[in-house]
Amino acid sequence: MRLHAAASCLVLLAACATQPAQEWPADVVSFDRMTLAGPVGLTISRKLGQDLPRGVVGLKLWVDEQGRVRKVVQLESSGHENLDAAAAQSALGLRFKPWLRDGQPAPVTVLMPYRMI
Repeated sequence: MRLHAAASCLVLLAACATQPAQEWPADVVSFDRMTLAGPVGLTISRKLGQDLPRGVVGLKLWVDEQGRVRKVVQLESSGHENLDAAAAQSALGLRFKPWLRDGQPAPVTVLMPYRMI
């Protein structure tokens, strides 16, 4: 049974390895050129007696044709692991008005500083 499971895993890994990595959208814009379609929320668990962390997390967002964030990569850390994780998780829930290229909705790479001050 274990041998069969191991063989299945190898087949899946080989199939994944032959798939080309999906490239990020060619259009790259700063966050201030995008329009949010809804509110921004950030949730950080807080222990009693601790101050909330402050800092800036640099993120790269893949925004699809409908304005949904499909992928997030952290480019720069705030120096606080909890804040970094919360910013990336929160960014996945962002909704934007679609980016337009030649009047048509298009995917876009967005560079976003997530500020907690």
